[in-house]
Amino acid sequence: MTDPLLELERDLVEAGRRRLAGAEAPRRRRRTFTPLVVAAALLTLSGAAYAATKLLDTGDAVAYRFGHAPTPHVGLGTPIAATVQLHPMRMKDPGGGPDWALRTWHTTRGYGCLQIGRFYEGKLGVIGSDGAFSDDGLFHELRPGVILLKTDCIALDGAGHPRLTIHEGAFPASGTQMCGKTGCHATHVRSVDYGFAGPDATSLTYRAGGATRTAQTSGPDGAYLIVGPGRRPETRTVGRLRMTVDTYRIGATPNSPAIATVAYADGSTCTVRPTNAFLGGCPDHGPVPTTAKLPPTAEVRTPVRATVTGPRDHRKLVVTYRARKAVDGQASGYYLFVESPDFRRRFTPGTGRQRCHTATGTELGRDVHAGALVHQVLELGIAGTCTGTFRVRIQYRVQPPHPRFTGSLDGAPGRDVGSAEVRVR
Repeated sequence: MTDPLLELERDLVEAGRRRLAGAEAPRRRRRTFTPLVVAAALLTLSGAAYAATKLLDTGDAVAYRFGHAPTPHVGLGTPIAATVQLHPMRMKDPGGGPDWALRTWHTTRGYGCLQIGRFYEGKLGVIGSDGAFSDDGLFHELRPGVILLKTDCIALDGAGHPRLTIHEGAFPASGTQMCGKTGCHATHVRSVDYGFAGPDATSLTYRAGGATRTAQTSGPDGAYLIVGPGRRPETRTVGRLRMTVDTYRIGATPNSPAIATVAYADGSTCTVRPTNAFLGGCPDHGPVPTTAKLPPTAEVRTPVRATVTGPRDHRKLVVTYRARKAVDGQASGYYLFVESPDFRRRFTPGTGRQRCHTATGTELGRDVHAGALVHQVLELGIAGTCTGTFRVRIQYRVQPPHPRFTGSLDGAPGRDVGSAEVRVR
């Protein structure tokens, strides 16, 4: 795949070289203009990367996730205007072109979100390459509130701060988060580190080009951004399995192999040791635990009704119940758990029924008033072709002490609200 920025830069440099060659030709009658021509050519050469950024055209803005703008009381919520910050740090791209920048905000439902991309004419955005936007080479703005991956947001901790750090060793240079179907060119990936290091973090040291450098944090949540050359994930064969070895890491505190230390306002320093533990490499400076408590079961119990609608290959499960406890933000919520027919039976390979031995769960993901009648709908997918009894359970859950990046209430403690069964023939 051709990188439009690098291709444009090569064309400009080659044009400058041709122009210099013409200036050196022994044409006496034009000698008086030679200094101007040489100067113009030198400006072209020295400013090739600059020209590559200035000559970008603008395309459509990056679309909101799922094709519609967020709303204040659903999902992640909407950005709180006073918290939206396009941070002042700018990171040069190893291959040239627009710098990298970082934007952060808090949402109306109690999340902190991150957004990284290329910085062009005062805006944050992505470049149409790596399979995005049909490789049009245009600049596409990333507006506040546009989230490309759910893992770029996390619930606020007990002190009202987000704690989220991400490292990716093969991030598309376009800024589009993920490579398209054809993949990214080997020279068109970057190593990126970004996140919320915490309100007490002041700076991070990192390794780049054989040297150690320092990146300052920004804003009340300790936001930071580091960009360097990347490499495509390796594919290794282990026995009969082929495995992709990626360098993606996510945690509550920095756990990146590129980051050496984190300095804090109290004068302490953490030496980062990469780990798979979510608390990260600096657990002593991790999130402040939340203190949400579960209500007694008697305060949330309510009848639950379940029906299945739609044709066999597009069945939907519709669950109805009355919310006795309100939900206001991500600190609590209702969770739907579904067991398909014969889920508890012993799995027997070759019976043709293994697809029915499944279970799934999903949270309501929106605010509700106490006493509101809730209709929760779940697409059954392949499980919709199963016949037998579907078992449905509703729980009222509260945020765990340390927020999780996989979903605010996945695996969180809960109280059973009610259950139901529905027979599908």
